[in-house]
Amino acid sequence: MSKEKATLKALERLILPTLMPKEASFIEQLAIQDLTKKISFDQEEATELEIKNTEDGKLTWNAEKDSGKEVEFTEAEVSLVKKVLEELDNDNKVTADMLNLFKIFV
Repeated sequence: MSKEKATLKALERLILPTLMPKEASFIEQLAIQDLTKKISFDQEEATELEIKNTEDGKLTWNAEKDSGKEVEFTEAEVSLVKKVLEELDNDNKVTADMLNLFKIFV
């Protein structure tokens, strides 16, 4: 099974899990679970990036400190992300925040 490396910034790491389907096949759910675990933030990263919740429920961080996180994705994870992004594109539901994910995965 081949692997693909990509560097994801905080924004992509926050958006990507929200794009994943709530319902999927067993294999896809495993890929979603593994992918989410790989891109999640640990306490040290959250402190380093100065991630904070605002009063209106949004997250903020210090973009100048965000050099990205290199993540190694399996073929199944890349395939799933590509499928989800292509579906969003076909449905005209792509937002500006998603553009870097398209550059990475599609």
